Amino acid sequence: MKILVAVLIAVAASVVAVGSHAEVKYFPRVGEDDRLQIQEIIGAQLKAFHSKDAEKAFSYASPSIQDKFRTPTRFLSMVRKFWPEVYNARRSEFLQLAEVKGVWIQGVIISDDLGETWLAQYPMELQPDGNWLINGCVVRALEDRSL
Repeated sequence: MKILVAVLIAVAASVVAVGSHAEVKYFPRVGEDDRLQIQEIIGAQLKAFHSKDAEKAFSYASPSIQDKFRTPTRFLSMVRKFWPEVYNARRSEFLQLAEVKGVWIQGVIISDDLGETWLAQYPMELQPDGNWLINGCVVRALEDRSL
């Protein structure tokens, strides 16, 4: 259910209905520098979660995520409660960046100390200053996969 809701929100935010057709509202071109920055941002947020640095973790969230949770402490609490697999991630493997209906999604396989693995999908948002920020996270369990 988390996955469906997050994907629907991401898609709805990225398209504008025109008559019976949907058009992409904003579709940035993504190059190698963008891919590297996106991976750095997600990796840095995972490290911030690991060190329990709420301010740092919150700084990588998009303005809409920051508006929703208002404070770094609330944000960290929400991640710890609802996405413990992300909060407790110990290892990560970045997959290929993918575009879904105008939204760039970075897939990351994350693993904990017990070897359990999940696929975390991060919708990314390009900011007016040219930097990328995380605009959510959808997580699902993976089977038969270890890092």
